[in-house]
Amino acid sequence: MRECPKCKAKEYSNRKMLMMINECGHPLCRNCVENLFARNSGPCPQCGKILWRKGFWEQIFDDPMVEKENYIRKKLRKIYNLKRMDFPTLRDFNNYLERVETIVMNLTYNIDVEETEAEVNRFKVENSELIERNKRKLDEDQIWILQMLEEEQKRRKHFVEGVGDEELSGKVTSSNKSKAIIDELRESDLPAEVILDRQRKRQIEAELAEKEEAARRKKSKMEAQQKRLDTASFALVRISGAPFVYRAAVLPINGPSLPKPEDLSRMGYLQHVLQISGSRMDNIETVYHAIAVLNGSDSTACSKASIWLGEFQKSVYSWSICDRILSEHRDSTTSYFAAQTMRQKLLHSMKELPSSSYLSLRDSLINHLRSYESYPLERNSVIITQLCLALSDLYLQVPEWTNFVAEILERFGTPDKTPVLLTFLKTLPEEVQSTHLRIGENRRRAVNTELAQKTQAVIHFLSQVCVFNGNDDAILKRVLSCFSSWLLNPLIPTDDIATSDLLKYVFSLLQNPNSPHSLHDSACECIVSALYRAEDTNVNRALAVALQTACYGMTDSFSMAVANDDFDRLQGYARVFCELSESLLECMIQEPGEGLGDFRSIELLLLLAGYHDYNLVEMTFNIWYRLSEYLYERNDDELNAQFKPYIERYIMALYKHCRFDTDQEDIPDENDDFVEFRGQVSDTLKDVVFIVGTDRCIQSMFSILQSVSSGSWDESEAALYIISVIVHNVLPTEETVVPLLVHAVLVMPVTSHPILTNTSIKLLGNLIDWLHENGQYQEPCVTWLLDKVQKPCFVRAASESLYGICEKCESSCLEHFESIFAIIPFLETGENRGQQLENSILLLLQACSSMLNGLPGEETATRLRHLIGPQMTRLAALLKSKADILASESQDSNENASDSWYLLSRDPVLWVDRIAAIFRHVQPWTHQACNPKNTVQNGSSANTNDNVPTLWIATVEEVWPLVLETCRKYEKNTRVVEHCCRAIRFMIRFLEVHSITFIESLVEQMVDIYNRHPHSCFLYLASILVDEYGHLDNCRSGLVHMLNILCNDSFKLLQEQNGFRNHPDTIDDMFRLAIRFVQRAPSVFFQEPMSSQLFECGLVGLDVDHVDANRSVTKFFSECITSLLIARKSNYRDAGVEGAEQLFVKYGERLISGSLQAAVFNVSGTLKRDMAEIIYLIGKLSKEQLSVWLKATLAKFPYNEGLCATVEQLEWFHKNVLESTDLRQVHSQIRDLIRLYM
Repeated sequence: MRECPKCKAKEYSNRKMLMMINECGHPLCRNCVENLFARNSGPCPQCGKILWRKGFWEQIFDDPMVEKENYIRKKLRKIYNLKRMDFPTLRDFNNYLERVETIVMNLTYNIDVEETEAEVNRFKVENSELIERNKRKLDEDQIWILQMLEEEQKRRKHFVEGVGDEELSGKVTSSNKSKAIIDELRESDLPAEVILDRQRKRQIEAELAEKEEAARRKKSKMEAQQKRLDTASFALVRISGAPFVYRAAVLPINGPSLPKPEDLSRMGYLQHVLQISGSRMDNIETVYHAIAVLNGSDSTACSKASIWLGEFQKSVYSWSICDRILSEHRDSTTSYFAAQTMRQKLLHSMKELPSSSYLSLRDSLINHLRSYESYPLERNSVIITQLCLALSDLYLQVPEWTNFVAEILERFGTPDKTPVLLTFLKTLPEEVQSTHLRIGENRRRAVNTELAQKTQAVIHFLSQVCVFNGNDDAILKRVLSCFSSWLLNPLIPTDDIATSDLLKYVFSLLQNPNSPHSLHDSACECIVSALYRAEDTNVNRALAVALQTACYGMTDSFSMAVANDDFDRLQGYARVFCELSESLLECMIQEPGEGLGDFRSIELLLLLAGYHDYNLVEMTFNIWYRLSEYLYERNDDELNAQFKPYIERYIMALYKHCRFDTDQEDIPDENDDFVEFRGQVSDTLKDVVFIVGTDRCIQSMFSILQSVSSGSWDESEAALYIISVIVHNVLPTEETVVPLLVHAVLVMPVTSHPILTNTSIKLLGNLIDWLHENGQYQEPCVTWLLDKVQKPCFVRAASESLYGICEKCESSCLEHFESIFAIIPFLETGENRGQQLENSILLLLQACSSMLNGLPGEETATRLRHLIGPQMTRLAALLKSKADILASESQDSNENASDSWYLLSRDPVLWVDRIAAIFRHVQPWTHQACNPKNTVQNGSSANTNDNVPTLWIATVEEVWPLVLETCRKYEKNTRVVEHCCRAIRFMIRFLEVHSITFIESLVEQMVDIYNRHPHSCFLYLASILVDEYGHLDNCRSGLVHMLNILCNDSFKLLQEQNGFRNHPDTIDDMFRLAIRFVQRAPSVFFQEPMSSQLFECGLVGLDVDHVDANRSVTKFFSECITSLLIARKSNYRDAGVEGAEQLFVKYGERLISGSLQAAVFNVSGTLKRDMAEIIYLIGKLSKEQLSVWLKATLAKFPYNEGLCATVEQLEWFHKNVLESTDLRQVHSQIRDLIRLYM
């Protein structure tokens, strides 16, 4: 089970959790990536390497090192692309390949990284011409693949031509016979009836003869097969010579003979083989033994050693054993294990220690740090780092200790211990800001205050280290890392830092184009940390001014890096420039062009946008988004005018970056890096285009189109792409540019580049609003798209555009109904990319379904049958077949296989999804224009057939049994059942209350299957039934009976061991069902005993840290409270209202306690706000009861322990919650309380 190392979220608690990974090989969940890298870049939480958000990708393999190796291979393949013919001998080529593998391993496992990267850069420079040439040159394997594909295409073409010739000859023969009959009728004297009867007799005789011949051939084949079976023999047939006799091979052995297995121990061969001892865990030699085995070559023994050591780390003996190991210094591997174990114990198991041992443990850790040699730096650095982390964690968890930093500065102030002190001063601020330790805001604020008081002493110490170690880059790098971590403290005084020599030294490193790369990266990290601290310009104005002035002075160094094509250095500058603009963005809005709002900050962003590599401009996207948000909220035309020139330059830079390489031949895959970048360009354009105006932007791009009409295709395509992104904003009355664009697309030559054509297709798809109001262009556009959708390379884009236009224009596109529907059989004959073809087919079916809205009822029913018919036929045929194993599950789907769609078609889900798509996009009867109620409301009358719903019901009657049969046949398969329930849902929504005739059989099948296979989708489908029929009195008893049966089966599932954790989908859908009852039939629901059982279950479910499941539980309680509030407001009283009140009297205190404790200790993210909503709504029910229940809950919270809230703070929280008048205030109070315990 994957787990995020930062937030500790696991896949079982969040099924939708997506693990991401970057070049350093350390995975993070997507939420942590978005939070930690909200400003596009930041350090890795595990290794500290500077990473960029755009550099993360989805983790596919469980082993992160495999992901890292694949990334490195992909990166190196662009550089090490030399071919065999580039080397004089085969030996040289093999040596080259071997060196490439060595480089891959070095970069993967961090072996001599700096030397290896220098070697790669040197190779890239020395062989730049050869590398560029090979990028455009095919090797032997690629040429062979192309030849095979061409031969396959020729064979296929020859086969198709052969089939065509046979069909043609058959047609010719048939036509000749027909001609002979016509001639005979014209020339013969016999009556026409006689001639036709004779011809029919000949035809019947020919057909009978053909059937007899086929039967004879079949009989002959079966007889021959049976004869082979009767005479089959499986004995060996001697051909010649004597029978074979096995003789063991005699292998020559150079040396003594091999001992027998039983002699290995007796003869002493196993004397020096390490094995796990069965001794107790308090034996230090056993631990040494296990660590040695763990690093051995025997995989089985390694696995056992790993398990044993894991148990050892959890035991209480590990405290003393690890302390002894660190004292003995036998070897670095064992010492590192002991230091890491000590740190992990202090993080997670400090409660195992009595408080009387804290002081001795602190002294022991300090002595260990003093005992390990600091030089050379790399010898013991990992051990020292773990010990510093352990010492920091210990100090943070003992609130009685103070003035610790001063003590450490005094003990490790000697030059030989400088690396130890630098490591400690780096780790302590990081641990204070980290959330690994639940030390609470009180303790965190106290430590930050202590650190802030020692800022001047630490800055002085770091400055002195720089002076005395000016030529030692490794020490200087540690100084900068320490300074960067120290800046994380929000309480440090920044005025002294702004004028310090240390900050000036950092500025000099970045303004010097020749500074070492390692120091340059660390200096960038320092500036980024300082800029983050300076974002509050009211408090840190002096620091902000110093940073602004220094960053403006880096433009020359940036230009030098551009000239040298030093991309690593450019990325560092880009990060600094982006962080500067992020920090000063509010100043640019409040005081534009003056002081800290100087527009030179935006000029730095445009400097990045002007660089040829799009990775730099990609780093600026978040800043442009924030700028657009500020300007949109201000809604000040004069302010927008000041930023307009910069936005225009930015859009022009994006246009240049969006250009494809001119040698790009085919439409790239959607996962291509450049395609993803253009998708991000689309987002940022939509953010900022309102500042300059959509019409102005389109006009400028159209001018480019006109100027490059005779130029290369890539320039025209980029301009057209920019237009297609923003064209949806144009007004329907626009008549200047858009008609010219549409005309240019429609008359585009067939020989146009496929990428240009594909972009043109998307342009029409984004013009749906304009086409809806300009009906004269609908027909030619749809016709043009129908031509393109039949070409494999355009099928996806064209089907999306057709669907968009048909959905918007509906029945006005009805003339193309048959043409669009006729394309589906053609697409089903596609040779590869079956899933893409099926997605396009679904879009075309949805387009056809959308056209039915607004038609007369009879015509809607007729065309609906026309759409459903082929899908029903294919699904029925599949159900009659004996294939129980689905194609998609029996083998991996290969999109490039020639029969990929055929394999998909053997899966019933494909046909069920088509049925669902059709019903989903046809509006229900109550929304149709032909409904008499709607025509009366519209002020007009029409001759509408009241029996139209009957026709619709008849259509569903044909489909319904097939879907139920599919669900029954594949009842064990969760995926098929879920898709069947989805199709049923849309059919019910389509018919609304008219579907009531089908419900009895559906509920019986649902209850029957759920008892054997508890698929949670049945619970969701049951909630749909309650939503549709819960308001009908005659249906409520049956629905309540369904509720009792399904919930009782669900309770059995949840009562299993870890049931709530293992079945979050069941929790989610069961409480969705309960919510529907509360909304549609509250009186009936609250009178049922099941409501009390659901309350009990929901109280347990509050602690489930699964987003969907927990949200359904909290929504259930919120709906119950809201229902009771509505009844009170309208003075409505009945047995249901009394039942609801009794439930809250019985469970109210537990509900408050469960919600507050879940928000503080158990759930994460936005779920905390849902807990706050429950508390707020209960306060609306009764402030008095809330006061009592909340006070009882807070009495159970820990307090006055130094690492949590005080009694006064808890009382203040109680008072503020009771006085809150809206949900936002309650949520804010709970957030403040959470910080006191985090």
